[in-house]
Amino acid sequence: EVSQEFSEFLADRVLTSPRLIDELTNGQLRGRFEQVLRGAVPFVVPDSVVAAAANGLRDIAIKSIDHSVHLYVEDRLDIQKTLCLRLQVLSPRDFEDLLHPVFQEDEIILIVVGGMLGAAAGLIQMRFGWGGPQAVRKLGARATVPVAFRRA
Repeated sequence: EVSQEFSEFLADRVLTSPRLIDELTNGQLRGRFEQVLRGAVPFVVPDSVVAAAANGLRDIAIKSIDHSVHLYVEDRLDIQKTLCLRLQVLSPRDFEDLLHPVFQEDEIILIVVGGMLGAAAGLIQMRFGWGGPQAVRKLGARATVPVAFRRA
């Protein structure tokens, strides 16, 4: 179930056709992409035509997701299904290792907020006498102390 939801999230928001095409044509490995493009086209095709094709892809990257090229890329890559299948075959440990960096940056925030909420709950309990020495005094003789906490 988590594999399904995580793959949907990635396919819908991260690994979309516009983002993939933009990264190929404008990203850090743009030069490598242009080399691959040049190698895929017969040598008789002039470099200017290959450059125009690369520029055309750059223009398509900013088009609407409803553009026919984006629809074709989404259909052919089927990223959501591929990710889901690959995530499902991961061992639980590998899957946790994959997800941990996603939550790691928020981990300290969760710890701090949890500590603050715990401290606030403790202060409220002390203030209203729901625990601690005051609660035992209020109960008086009715209070029973668990055996583990009794003094010898």
